[in-house]
Amino acid sequence: MSKIRKSKKEIIKDRIKNRSIGKAIGKNRVSKEKPVNKTQSTPKYNIKNLPLASYTRSEFNIKTNDIEYKKPVIIKGKKNNMGRTFEERIVKMIDIRRNTVVHKSSKLIELERLRLQEAKKAQKKHVLKDFGKYNPEENVEFNVAICISSYNRYIKVKKIIDTLYSQETKYKFKIFLLNDGSIDKRYNNFNADKWNKLGLNYINNDINGGKQYYWRTVSTLWQSTKQYKYHALCQMDDDFVLCDNFIDRLMGTFYQEKENYNYMGFRYHIGDYNKISNPSYFFGLDGGSMFDINFIKFINYSINRITFNIRDTDHSHVWSFLSARMKIFGGLVYPLPKSLVKHDGNEDSKLNPVGRTNTKIITQQFIDNE
Repeated sequence: MSKIRKSKKEIIKDRIKNRSIGKAIGKNRVSKEKPVNKTQSTPKYNIKNLPLASYTRSEFNIKTNDIEYKKPVIIKGKKNNMGRTFEERIVKMIDIRRNTVVHKSSKLIELERLRLQEAKKAQKKHVLKDFGKYNPEENVEFNVAICISSYNRYIKVKKIIDTLYSQETKYKFKIFLLNDGSIDKRYNNFNADKWNKLGLNYINNDINGGKQYYWRTVSTLWQSTKQYKYHALCQMDDDFVLCDNFIDRLMGTFYQEKENYNYMGFRYHIGDYNKISNPSYFFGLDGGSMFDINFIKFINYSINRITFNIRDTDHSHVWSFLSARMKIFGGLVYPLPKSLVKHDGNEDSKLNPVGRTNTKIITQQFIDNE
């Protein structure tokens, strides 16, 4: 039986109808074909089925905001009017959808944009907010949460904790200690029943975050306090020597001064680097600071991610971030007239060993020296 021969016109129509790849890339010309039925199945392109000579995964470049291939990609196929083969466009589309680096990088870009916005807001004039008369929350579990992060300073941090529990005080407190990846195995002693009965909350990081990830260390500590009700959060360095009656002096000043003015922050350590004398920059916030719970809630118990690389001579940028947030919040920091702690970490600095060789922190007006 002889085959029915189609005319040239019919052959052209069939080619147009079955040319799904030409429809997918959307060439810039008007087609006279009839619209395809929605129930008609469309071909699904899989990266494994593409006619590639070689292929390598791509990376997302933050500066150019585009995909960059690690190696030249050689792809077989007919080029379209945009200078790219259809398969190359599909490869790029699949990369954008599947490559997790793209999704992560876009988040980092957004965080960087928000950080710059906050920095610009902080440069504006500090407008104090009227928080009204201080009305402490009732039925709290303790008055103050004391947060300490420590790295390879077991003897010093144990001395701090022993001092806190040995001092008599009329205020209730709870200690939150984070071991930031120390190689000293003695830190595991803080898991003993002795400390659990005293109420010590011990957190262990397997890997040290260092200065680059200090924002995450502080955030982890503060997030662990979120389940409790308290009035103030005290951030403390692990190289402090506490004064006598530390809790009574600190919390007594806290409640007394908040009756006069509703301060949102308190600075209980005075160093010699003059940053607390420049309120437009530092607002008296550093490792020896305490915050009203309302400010902690305002920043959601966490520090924003630091996305840029921190040099050896830089500080962690955590306290400059808190200073900027305090400005936006409209709060005011009260610097205590005397230091309630003494800094004892110039010789074995963990976060800034390079900076401490040239710029040492020497405590001024330590109250126990009087």
